Amino acid sequence: MGVFPRVMFGTAIVAMVLLLLIRPADSNRRRGDARRNDMLDEAAASPRQVVSEATSAPPGSEEMRQLLHGCGRLFLDGGSNTGESVRAFMSGGFYTCGLHSPFRQYSSRWASMSRWQRGAAMQPLREPSTFCIRSFEAAPELLPGLREQETALRARGANIRFVDGALSNETSADAPRTIVRYAKNRWGSSAVGLEFGDVHVGGKPVALSTRTIRGQSYDVRTLIRTAMSLNSSSVVALKLDLEGGEWRVLEALTSDTQLLCSLSYIFVEFHSTASATQRAKLASYGYREDLFEALKQRVHAAMETPRCRLQVYWRSFWASCGDKQRFEWRTSAQATADSFEVT
Repeated sequence: MGVFPRVMFGTAIVAMVLLLLIRPADSNRRRGDARRNDMLDEAAASPRQVVSEATSAPPGSEEMRQLLHGCGRLFLDGGSNTGESVRAFMSGGFYTCGLHSPFRQYSSRWASMSRWQRGAAMQPLREPSTFCIRSFEAAPELLPGLREQETALRARGANIRFVDGALSNETSADAPRTIVRYAKNRWGSSAVGLEFGDVHVGGKPVALSTRTIRGQSYDVRTLIRTAMSLNSSSVVALKLDLEGGEWRVLEALTSDTQLLCSLSYIFVEFHSTASATQRAKLASYGYREDLFEALKQRVHAAMETPRCRLQVYWRSFWASCGDKQRFEWRTSAQATADSFEVT
């Protein structure tokens, strides 16, 4: 073999060796990127054992499975209203809310966690574009405007659905809903779980009309089980602002500790609990007068277990993450004006 063929042969051998080295490195880099995302999810959804136990229950209906298919990260929004919580979530507002809450809203481990560990626990909320968003609204008058928002958001790449249905403690195609109109604009209606005057105290806003309709409801427990059956490592954030309906949903959810601990984040606005007079009225709806404290004790007892994923139980009497404070909202254009549009 001449000099030139030997050189060409040697060059070919070197090229083949380099190719073999580069391909595994590139593959390892991609695996490393994927592993980084997995580690962030594990920080927010750790450990996995609870999920495997919680998902032993049968999954939900085919409709629920289709609704949640492909959702490795899931935001369940109970009470769409004008879509303000969805907008706050998509802007990263829930990350800020979850990371900078009072210490009483976390497990006792939070105080000893490093800044990096706290950030890692909340990191999925900083990446809202990686979530499926499923927002439930029981007032049909609000659905046309929400559908317009859904179309616009999906055109920008968001995996979002505004669902015509009540987030509840039961799944039914014929569940009763109480709908109150309090303003003449197209956003001036609400589904309520208590008497309107017990949801919005102080006589503002005033109920203009009240009617009962029947329609679809979704059991939040079945939704969570279905999400976990489709992807046992799902990161799930739950927000409840159900105008009094949050009581029955949380009472059912907190009765199943394993299922509760498969959630990573809970954000709640409570109604009819800011004063002793309001809390006393809960008994007339079949609830314990001290239910707020009882729920808090159940959730935090679960959070203290080593295997619980739940990072934050965010709760307020006045607003949910992304909402106006209630004293601000009741004099807002949505609550008082004949004409109002979401901007």
